[in-house]
Amino acid sequence: MTTIKKGQYLIWGLCIILLLNSCGIRNDKQGVGGDHIALNVRKQLDQSAKDFYLSDLSQSIEYIKLDSNTSLFLSNISNLKIAEDYIFISDGRGLYHYDADGGFIREIGLKGRGPGETLGPIRFAIDSYDNEILVYSTLSRVVNVFDMETGEYIRDFQTDFFVSGFEVLKEGVIAFFTGEVQDNVNEVIFTDKEGNIFNQIVNSLRSEMKGNVLGIPSVYKYEENLYYQYNYRDTLYRINQQLDRSAFAVFDFDNRESHNEFVIVPDPDNMVAFYPDYISIPRVLHNNGFLFATLQKGIYPGIKQDLQRMVYEKATGTLNPTDGFINDLDGGMTFWPRWSSEGLLIDYHHAYEILEYYHNSRNEEQHSEVFIDLVSNLEEHDNPVLMVVRE
Repeated sequence: MTTIKKGQYLIWGLCIILLLNSCGIRNDKQGVGGDHIALNVRKQLDQSAKDFYLSDLSQSIEYIKLDSNTSLFLSNISNLKIAEDYIFISDGRGLYHYDADGGFIREIGLKGRGPGETLGPIRFAIDSYDNEILVYSTLSRVVNVFDMETGEYIRDFQTDFFVSGFEVLKEGVIAFFTGEVQDNVNEVIFTDKEGNIFNQIVNSLRSEMKGNVLGIPSVYKYEENLYYQYNYRDTLYRINQQLDRSAFAVFDFDNRESHNEFVIVPDPDNMVAFYPDYISIPRVLHNNGFLFATLQKGIYPGIKQDLQRMVYEKATGTLNPTDGFINDLDGGMTFWPRWSSEGLLIDYHHAYEILEYYHNSRNEEQHSEVFIDLVSNLEEHDNPVLMVVRE
């Protein structure tokens, strides 16, 4: 979560845009019909955490130890995608290309202002139809296109809007999720492969923005549809192959404050939570059986967020807090899906976390030979280990 000075109007992410209701509270339910999942979040927050098990998701798990024999150390993974036999990972600053076993291949793109170069934080998307990688540079607002196998620069195009996230759909369609600014009511912009705009989804309520708290979209693809939710909104939307939008899930936060009015000027000497009772969703995913939501209470400028996990079970229609999926397959680390890609659910843990877990649990848990072998080949300062589950 990022803030800007009061009075500025350049916003780096999408925020809740809320409608007035009878209580004077705004609610983001544009385009919501009757055919969606309705979830009462606040009602469940104080319930005891329910145990879920990894065997509920899959009967196998794969560990991918990312190459540590390079100068690259990943202290954080902000985005990850798997395509063909490759893994693409970003820490927000660069894009890194690995093989299926976690071997480092190359960094894609360079820092700078020239062709194929980026300035500032990046976003990336995979065009699996044409085997290309698209990398968006936030400061230059340029999209660079690279060959997925060789990493070679192919072309680029300029955008005249700030991009908070994007995905590549069939037939060369790119869906861009734009930054929240008062003078840009186009929430989602659709372009062709050259960046030419041909369609958009409008949010006219953007003109009412008064605050400076920035929203960030959670965007993913599942079964040929595109899903997105901005973290300060209450609706997870689905965009189908005809580019029509509908509500997939609506979260009832029962927030008594309107994010639309939030203004935060952080004090470096007093980094506390603002609006501590305000609930938002920084990350959401779903598969055929479950919806996975990561919740946050309060606005935390510049410090670690207070996060809580919740799982909606489609079979029972119930929403429950949880600590994650207990690894009953091999006694390893708890699993929580951070990304979905190519029919896979993916999580990661740092090497030191795995070593500490094994040391503390080896007398209590029955660890598999595969997990023990992983631990025996880890050192504390190695790069993270991916946990991959096939649905």
